[in-house]
Amino acid sequence: MDTYSHAYGYTGHYRRPGTQTSYCGRDLLPEPNTGIAKRVCGSCAKAEQRDRVAAEQTAADRDLNGPVLAVRAGVRYCLVGTGRRVHYSNNDDTLCGREVTEYTDGLDKRHDLLCAPCIKAAEKRAYARALAAASPLAAAAADLAETVEQADAEQAVTARRVVVIPCGAAKLDREAPAAELYTGSYHRACARAAAALTVDGGTILILSALHGLVPLDRVLAPYNLRMGAPGSIAPDALREQARELGLDHATDVTILAGLTYATAALAVWPHAVTPLTGMPGMGHHMRALASIADNEQAVTVTSPALHAPRGLRNLTTGHMLDETTGRAYCGAELAGPNGAAVLTCTACRHHLAALDAVVTVAAAVEADNKLAVVARAVDAVEHAEQVEAGVETVEDAEAQYAAALVTEAEATEGTWRGAWIGEQPAADVLFAVEGTVEQGALFAPAAPAREPIVARASFRPADLARIKEKAATDRAAYRAESDDRIAGECAAHGVAPSQGVRDRIAARAAEQAPARRVIEGVVVSHNGTAQGSTPANAAHPNVVAARAALDGLAVATMTDHHDVTEPAEDERHVRGYLIEPREGARVAVYWLEGGRIIRRDDSWHGPSLDCLADRLTRRGWTVEKMHKSSECVFAHRPSTD
Repeated sequence: MDTYSHAYGYTGHYRRPGTQTSYCGRDLLPEPNTGIAKRVCGSCAKAEQRDRVAAEQTAADRDLNGPVLAVRAGVRYCLVGTGRRVHYSNNDDTLCGREVTEYTDGLDKRHDLLCAPCIKAAEKRAYARALAAASPLAAAAADLAETVEQADAEQAVTARRVVVIPCGAAKLDREAPAAELYTGSYHRACARAAAALTVDGGTILILSALHGLVPLDRVLAPYNLRMGAPGSIAPDALREQARELGLDHATDVTILAGLTYATAALAVWPHAVTPLTGMPGMGHHMRALASIADNEQAVTVTSPALHAPRGLRNLTTGHMLDETTGRAYCGAELAGPNGAAVLTCTACRHHLAALDAVVTVAAAVEADNKLAVVARAVDAVEHAEQVEAGVETVEDAEAQYAAALVTEAEATEGTWRGAWIGEQPAADVLFAVEGTVEQGALFAPAAPAREPIVARASFRPADLARIKEKAATDRAAYRAESDDRIAGECAAHGVAPSQGVRDRIAARAAEQAPARRVIEGVVVSHNGTAQGSTPANAAHPNVVAARAALDGLAVATMTDHHDVTEPAEDERHVRGYLIEPREGARVAVYWLEGGRIIRRDDSWHGPSLDCLADRLTRRGWTVEKMHKSSECVFAHRPSTD
């Protein structure tokens, strides 16, 4: 690999790919100095080696014919209890800190999932082993790290800080990682406070009403569900998720959420700290979260004392005291503390935030200045070593380095060296074609400018009208697709879509619905749908009797062409029971979610089949025994004798 110099020295630096900067942060000359370099920068050598090993590990992960992760990390497959996940282990415990029940050869039909914390730990071990193979010093560090890992694996898991924050109602309109999906101000405040609490290490989990305990990097689709509403996550499911994440025995747990979400999380960690549950309102929550974000140790926070303006008492809005002036931050004269205040003056909060911002900027500028001084001193010392100046103090090295920079600037002044000569001004044209230019003309002091060849395009009115019509059709199709998707998601969560969505769907259905022909009051041609069964079976006596027995339950709107195993896009909003007649007095009753039949062992919707069986039994129907894998309820109509 070629090396490059900084300021014409004899030290070789490695260049970051795609840049003109070294790994140690210095600007490099464009030409390599591989042939004349007397030494290689140690920082560049170490950083380049780490990047190279990381790239090799990434390539190994994508190589289907290469060694698997378990081989590269030097671990074995194992099982924990009766769970279905396969773990990695390098001793009697898994990499996620749990006790091994038995070892296995890998994934199989019953154990078809890998533990996510074990995968992350194995990737780190594989990287450390590859780095150790490339460096004797790294090998010694890897051996020491493995010894510590074997001795303290369980203690590290239990001592890990865990911070749980709630989800939010405001979300993006697309799939995104959980850390980016929720956009509400309350959730963002909780996230900032959680980041402050885990600045020295820890795990942040988002408690989703639909998905449960979610890591920040998990990709989620938008949804509409609150904790405690029908369909929200159950406590048993939360405890199982904590076990799968290896955090069920965590001792340092903080829950930054209101009472509803905190109660759900306390079912997993009863000993957790809940600093927000005793506070009266949203304003106190936001102030507490801001205090935690400013000081990571202040988990139990108190609201600042609020004061009343002179001449007024017992107001619901209080002012914040500026101790330097004796007045409120907004300038009002204060009479004394206001115990009845629950809100804070907006002007006071804005003035205080502006003062904090000024202090923060001043501290950042001071830190940048200190860093610049240190960097200049380092560059000066390195330059002195390269030119073998023999200076004795850092001040002498800085003076010599400054003189060298001035000399170089004078030598290059008025030349094109280091300047970008390929930039062309943008023109408001379709495209521009430049004529040929002699190579020497690029550097000529007065190269004549060539007039660009410009090509313009125009459209005939008929073509423009056709393009506009197609655009309008595409917009209408996109709007219809969006309305159907919104209606399907709302139906899946048991809520009604907005009035505008309902009106547009109804108008579109009215335009597409076929005309009805009525003869002597009997419908011989319908609109293609039926409630609780397909239109072909709607008049069957067993179907009619079953519908009467299931009166009051959610009913699916069906068509004759609805495929309940692979529903079409416009059928995925269908939800409810579906009845199909069988031989004799027997019927099969299915439950549909998202237009698809569900099995009894489905963890979310499987109990719906038990509810159907219970209703039919109480209405006198004879229900056949169901298995865990059953997809429907078989029932016999009661005899009328």
